[in-house]
Amino acid sequence: MQLNLKLLKGYPGSLHEYAKGLVAFEYTKGARRKPNTLLFLGGLGDGLCTVEYIADLVSAAESTQWSIFSPILSSSYGGWGLSHLGKDIDEIAQCVRYIREYKTQIYGSGKIVVMGHSTGSQDVMHYLTCVNPRPKHPVLDRGTEPVTRPCIDGAIIQAPVSDREAMLWVMTTGTDRDSPETMRELCARAAENAKKSPFEDGDTLDTLVPLSVTSRIGYPNIHRTRARTTYLVRI
Repeated sequence: MQLNLKLLKGYPGSLHEYAKGLVAFEYTKGARRKPNTLLFLGGLGDGLCTVEYIADLVSAAESTQWSIFSPILSSSYGGWGLSHLGKDIDEIAQCVRYIREYKTQIYGSGKIVVMGHSTGSQDVMHYLTCVNPRPKHPVLDRGTEPVTRPCIDGAIIQAPVSDREAMLWVMTTGTDRDSPETMRELCARAAENAKKSPFEDGDTLDTLVPLSVTSRIGYPNIHRTRARTTYLVRI
């Protein structure tokens, strides 16, 4: 039996390991000089090629001296609920440093602009405004070394949104299923439970917020979210 499946568009380019266990895809083809870089950060749940207009960006950059890099962070795809903004900007810093060294060896000096889409804009703002290097969180950053963020040449925030403001909005408007009053009660109860039990077993194991709660707040119903990140840090 032959299935009639719609073929999705593929993208030529190079896959780079910018840090141990972390990769970034560079959308590029041909031999044109590409000393400049647009580092594209997707939003909540995004990964490689998951934002539709990335195809337009790649097409627009073909005849220029810019290539587009799309990094995979620990928070990409379904990992967003188990990470935090501080870790994101540490990994973005490693990617920026890698790109700078990689392209300097090939082309000499070039520019790097970081672009955030949707919740990726939070990473851009945090990269620009947080103390450098950022203060370590006593629990979330246990066992990690401080990372100094390299300078960038520009920043773009596109369709910027805030998880926190989105949750506050849901508590004001309600959802198709729950009234505003029910949503406020649900969020308050979830936050209180998270504060009481952010972790277990000697602070070594994360406590996950129940999917039945996060899905009603508006998060995808298959994504895990740890209590101490979502409620203790973001709210």
